[in-house]
Amino acid sequence: MAARRWRARSTLRHANIDIASGAQAKAAFVLKGRVEMSPPREGKQQVKVRWILAGADGRELGQVSQENAVPAGSLDGSWGDVAYAVATAAAPGIADLLAQARKMPAGS
Repeated sequence: MAARRWRARSTLRHANIDIASGAQAKAAFVLKGRVEMSPPREGKQQVKVRWILAGADGRELGQVSQENAVPAGSLDGSWGDVAYAVATAAAPGIADLLAQARKMPAGS
């Protein structure tokens, strides 16, 4: 799991998305990733990745979703380069969400 976080973090930084880190960091937004995988069927599994952007108060501001069919069991272990590809594909949508969220009046 740590490798997935690192790859997403690295990719988002490369897309000029600032990442807060450390105990003292104050984040204006929180980005969560959620992965759902269907049971194997006919040698395939449907994988859905949702990136959820929330304000510092926890209020959801928007989502970016990705979905694809993959060979059954191919993501059971380490995702390796797949994690990098997933984060790279999501980065422009996440950047757009952040841009929209920054334009919103506080508390809206």
